[in-house]
Amino acid sequence: MSEPSAYALYGLVIRSELPLAAPVAPAAAGGDLTVRLGEELPGGAAPPVGEIWAQVDFGHGQVTQLTRTPAGWSLHYATAGEFRLAGDLRSATAHPLPGKAEVLPLLLSGSVLSWWLNLRGEPVLHASAVAIGGEAIAFLGASGMGKSTLATLLCSAGARLVTDDVLRLRRLPDGFACHPGTGELRLRPNAAPLSALFPADQANRSTDGRTTVRFASAPAGLPRLRAIFLPRPNRELRELRVEPLSPVQASFHLNGYPRVLGWRVDEPRRRQFELFAALAQAVPVCQLHVPWGPPFDANLPNAILAAANLALPAS
Repeated sequence: MSEPSAYALYGLVIRSELPLAAPVAPAAAGGDLTVRLGEELPGGAAPPVGEIWAQVDFGHGQVTQLTRTPAGWSLHYATAGEFRLAGDLRSATAHPLPGKAEVLPLLLSGSVLSWWLNLRGEPVLHASAVAIGGEAIAFLGASGMGKSTLATLLCSAGARLVTDDVLRLRRLPDGFACHPGTGELRLRPNAAPLSALFPADQANRSTDGRTTVRFASAPAGLPRLRAIFLPRPNRELRELRVEPLSPVQASFHLNGYPRVLGWRVDEPRRRQFELFAALAQAVPVCQLHVPWGPPFDANLPNAILAAANLALPAS
């Protein structure tokens, strides 16, 4: 059996037979999770029997179910396949549905690792983040709220990408720091033209049809989380409006945008609530009412950074 490739992702070393769009881990690095590619499932395969810990229905047959089984855990995607995790969460096997093998790497680097981190006791944020020097700002919200679009605009102006869509945090004595993600921004069709802001060799297409923008490296070290912005796109606005939230308001809004949904057990929900409460106390949280494009105002990145008391380095 061949040795899986090692990837550095979210501060972890993932050894995987599935190819990931993530930085290569150092040769001597250990491994937090090893993922093998298993046999193909029959079409229409149902989740295994066991205790259902979470279930979420995104519509159009896209149902995700987390099941506790005698062998460990099953993370079943009704339209793509299944990831079977060992009880100690150190290894997993990916089983595609017919014709869906190419989708599994995208699921692994985003959804699967988000569920896996939650099972390990580490809730993650549904957020994209960029850094200026040693400070980071995060855009948090549901899919389609503009997180990746805003991160792309700031990166085009000189910020460094930290992560897109999945943000794992490290708790500090007086705040939080951000772990780097895949090094890739994934843009929805309406934001795809923004890829033209970067050299042509940075842009590509993902297996699910998204336009991607790839960056050479993450910021050195773990940037400190300076602010969290909840995007509120508005095509009627003419200038950026920043609405600071009190800790109580912030905790309420943060709890509205978890990275994984549908829990049927209490412990993960409790951990998530506690994380959001701690964030609301330690990090400024604002609603960001954004004049939406295209076209976008060329000064928008500077205005967003100014809301976090940051500025791009002088060129």
